[in-house]
Amino acid sequence: MRELEESYTVFDPEELLDLACGDRALARELVDTFLDDIPKQLAELRAALQRGDGQELRRVAHKIKGSVGNFSAPTAIAAAKRLDEYAHSGEWSQLEGECTSLEREIQHLSVALREWADSL
Repeated sequence: MRELEESYTVFDPEELLDLACGDRALARELVDTFLDDIPKQLAELRAALQRGDGQELRRVAHKIKGSVGNFSAPTAIAAAKRLDEYAHSGEWSQLEGECTSLEREIQHLSVALREWADSL
């Protein structure tokens, strides 16, 4: 159980339950929706990066930032914000690394969310 508790530092389960008005079924539905949608969003992000489409990259990064914000996931939010900022400023040399960083943080968040939802 200690290992499971440590994974929660990636996001704030209490904030998630507050967002769901204490409804665990709704919280689980939010997690399931995120886990279903995030691979598509990350694929859109990579495609925009490969095309050099800064506007689309910013749009998707902003959307991901909002999605991870629902879970009070500070490191994932920060990674999405940095990616958005680099895309906005045109710092293409930083974007590949920031995209990889965001994907890594999303992976950590996804694992923690899945473990938490399975424990409900």
